[in-house]
Parts: sequence; C-alpha cells; structure tokens
Amino acid sequence: MIAQRLRNYFSLSSSESNPEQAKLFWIVRLRWLVIGFLIALAPFGYALGVLHRYTIGVYTGVIAILFIFNLLTQWMWFERQRLVSPTLVGFQLTIDLIVLTGILILTGGLTNPFYILLFVNTSLGATLLEGRRSFIFLLLCHQALFLVQLFTLFFDELFRTFNVDTHLTVSLIVQHVVLLIAWAVSRTLGDYISTQQKRLLQVKLHAEKLDRLRALGSMTAGFSHEFASPLNTVKLRLDRELRAQPDSGNLKEMKLAIYECEAVLKQMNNSQLDPRDFEFKRYQVNKLILEITQSWQNENPQAEVVTELSNTLQTAKLPVVNFSQALINLLDNAYEATPDAAICVQTITDENHLILSVTNEGSTFSQDVLDRFGEPFLTTKTSGTGLGLYSVQLFALSIGGKAFLRNLSDRSARVEIHIPLADLNNLQEELL
Repeated sequence: MIAQRLRNYFSLSSSESNPEQAKLFWIVRLRWLVIGFLIALAPFGYALGVLHRYTIGVYTGVIAILFIFNLLTQWMWFERQRLVSPTLVGFQLTIDLIVLTGILILTGGLTNPFYILLFVNTSLGATLLEGRRSFIFLLLCHQALFLVQLFTLFFDELFRTFNVDTHLTVSLIVQHVVLLIAWAVSRTLGDYISTQQKRLLQVKLHAEKLDRLRALGSMTAGFSHEFASPLNTVKLRLDRELRAQPDSGNLKEMKLAIYECEAVLKQMNNSQLDPRDFEFKRYQVNKLILEITQSWQNENPQAEVVTELSNTLQTAKLPVVNFSQALINLLDNAYEATPDAAICVQTITDENHLILSVTNEGSTFSQDVLDRFGEPFLTTKTSGTGLGLYSVQLFALSIGGKAFLRNLSDRSARVEIHIPLADLNNLQEELL
C-alpha cells in the first residue's frame, strides 16, 4: 500500500489539462525527495570529511534556500492555481541545476560520487523541455559540468597530484560526450511522451464529439416525433378544406408550407448520427462511389457528373449507408447551387486517409458559409434547409475524420471529406 502511494506520488500525471502544470507538479515533488536526501546525507558527509566547519554552514543555507523556493513554488502555482508556462518549467530546472552545481563544488566536485546527478538533471530537462529551451538547457548543463571539472582540477587535493596529461583531458571530454548522449536519448523520450499526450488529447476530443453527436441525435429524434403528429393533423384538415375550396390561394400556400416543414423534419431525421448504429462492411470503394453517383444521376438526368477515382485504394471498411447519404447530400447541394454546371467527384488517398471531394464548377460558397461551416440551418438558398452540409460534417466527425469547404476560384467550390482509413477498421469495436 505504501509503495503504491509513493509510486503514485512521484509519477508524472497525465490527467492535467495543462501538460506544463503536470510537469511542474512533478518537479516540485521530486525536489522534496532530493531535499530530504540532501539533509539525510549531511551528517555522513561531515563525518567523512567531505563537509567541514567552513562549508557545512553554506551547505545548510543552500538546502534552506531550496526548501523555501520549493515551498513558494508550490504555494504560488498550485495553491493559487496560476497558469504554468514552458518558460517557468525551464526556470525551475535551471534553479535545480545551479543548486546542484554549487553543492558539488562544496562537497568535492568530481570526487563526490553523486556528481552523476548532473547527468540525471540533464536527462530530466531534455525530457520535459522542448525546442530551443531544451538546447539552451543542454548548454547550461555543459557549463555546469565544466565548472565542477575546473574546481576539481585546481582545488581538490587528489586532482592536484595529477598532471593535466592526455589521459585526464580525454576523460574530462568523455564526460561531456556522455552528457550529450544522455540529453539526446532523453530528448527522444520526451518527443515520444509529447506525441502520446497529443494522441490522448485527440482521443478525448473525439470521445466528446461522439457524445455530443449522440445527444444531438436523441434531441433531434424527439423533436421530429413531437412535431410529426401535429403536422399530420394540420395536413389532413388542410386537405379537407382544399376539397371544399379548391381555388383558395391561402390554403394552397399553407399546404406548401406544411410540405416544407415535413421536408425539414425528414432531413433532420436523416442527419441523426449515432456511430453505435453504424454497420461497417468491406466494400470496393470505387465501385461503391460509381454506384451511388449513377443512382443519383438516374434521378437527376440533367446533371453532368464526372468521376476521377484513385486506383490506389481497392477496398475499405465503411459504414456504407451513412457514407452514401453523405455523398448524396454533397451531390444534391452542388446540383441545387448550379444545375447547369459540371460536378466532379474525386478520390485521392495517402497512407492513412481517403479524401472524397465533390467540386461544383459553377458557383462558390459565400464567406458567411465558409466562416460558419458546421452550424445547422445555415444556407443561402431560398428553398434550402441548411442541413445537407451539416449532416456531412457530422458524418465526418462521427468516424474520426474532418470535412472542409473551399473556393477554388471565382466560379468553383469544393467540399472534402477526409476519412481516416487506419482508424475505421477498429472504430466499430471501440464504439460498442
């Protein structure tokens, strides 16, 4: 039980929303451990002559300053919940480096076996710091090691008996090489940790998006159900009144409005996406897209559709019903925007993605649509509902992908769906 608590206390937390906050919290806890270690070693150092009456006071003062500094750090950035920056983390590690260098100079320099802590501190900085801060800290560590070496050569009795020969010079240079290797290995580990933290954040964001989609689907289903019955009642009574007054313009306009409401409710039902309901099957992608576009063109014979499909990807696991609905929505939007313009359906692939694009060669998106893409009921068409592109984006997000709008020229616009193929194979299992 005690061992488990100690392990949890000195482990680097991954639950903090701010990674720099977690790093500083970890440094503070490790520093308490080092302070306790230095206090415990003081009597042994004095008994062995490493510390004497001229240095024991300075040694104690340095530990006291480090104790107060750590206490202030914990109070200012944890008790008062201040924002932690990467520069602050680098400053904290630099203070530790200065203190460690001073203590080593006081206690024998390279003759002190704990000079290896310089390499540990270098590795810690390389792991926690990124970019130029890591390189700056490496230079500071080399300078600290050089100061310790210099003190040892000129002031330590053991090293004063040696001549500065080739063997000794090589030994001192090798220490700097080892320091550089320790930094490089730890920097690689730090990059890996940062990558994993970013992936974890992406997973959390994806899970939150799925939860919002499910909540939206439930709300939309309830909304459609509640409105369907009253609309049917109104529709039946309007039909009865129209039979009695077939020439009434007001009644005809009212019935047309009812049909528009029904169309909106139908689109809202179609835009409901709960990824848990997706049925993933392996399909030949090009064949599937050709079948969808051909079927859509049969219903819209005046439309001109050109397909440019990549042969790189042969098959993939897809939620075919939802994929088909997304493509049909894109074709409908392109055709309704400019019925006499060509529509280009294109696919390209990279190592991890299938990119499906639908290009309208006759019109562009307004700046308002580009800026507010993703909002429901956003449309510039007089008879549009603003749910077509919205449901396309929901589909892309629900499978871990993204959707983009682009104006290619003054009379050309494109919608792209980026589908992460590598994740689709396991997405259904993850959702269940």
